[in-house]
Amino acid sequence: MTIFGLLPTTDEILLNMSLVDAKALARTYNHPSKDPLEAVALYREATAKPENWGSQRVASAINSDQSNEFEGISRAEIRAWVDGDSKPDAARAVDVARDHGWLADEWTDTIQSLAELVIGVYAFGSVIERDYVPSWSPKDLDNKSMIERALEKVGVDYQHVDRDDATEGDEIKPASHGTRLGRALVIAGAPVATRPPIQSAGYRNGSTTHRESCRWISHCCSSVVVGVSDELKRRGRSRPTGLGATLGT
Repeated sequence: MTIFGLLPTTDEILLNMSLVDAKALARTYNHPSKDPLEAVALYREATAKPENWGSQRVASAINSDQSNEFEGISRAEIRAWVDGDSKPDAARAVDVARDHGWLADEWTDTIQSLAELVIGVYAFGSVIERDYVPSWSPKDLDNKSMIERALEKVGVDYQHVDRDDATEGDEIKPASHGTRLGRALVIAGAPVATRPPIQSAGYRNGSTTHRESCRWISHCCSSVVVGVSDELKRRGRSRPTGLGATLGT
């Protein structure tokens, strides 16, 4: 039995609410001049105008439109989006999350796989603050297969990183969208570390049996599941309004 057999039922964890929130995901990014959520909303507003409009006309239209929340928008702020094909990192992450089903507000195979990956981070993985790319180093073959399948189901596939140093475990990482997935997992409840964790002595020197290690992992994961469930209950059923409604989710 893998540690992921501890996952709660649909009713217990989701209550028809998304595990990954688009607004929170956007705010894991930095923007040079705006709140990243506001930058995403401005990008949506600007790129919704006719394609044959230049950046100057789009800026003027946004500033004169009383139905939006923007004022004093300069051509320079939107030129790269309108006259080129640039996009804010936060907007790109939200689009990837939406297209891959990470923002679903129901219990899908993809959402279950995200929850499994979050639990795996607590049990034998990490998300490093430097780049948000997640990695897992399971020693149990069943859990190794589960992580691989979960990465496939969330649409990023997986790759193996072999280590020369015997004290560093081989890793499983996303094959694509690593930093976007990592940020989504953090929003879903995974912890962020400032540096890669040192492998536990139990796994490294064999002082702990496989069964004892699995019991320790199961205990940790049970706490994670309860925490995720409580957080989703706390969020309630409200839907995005204002700037959040323009994220395109």
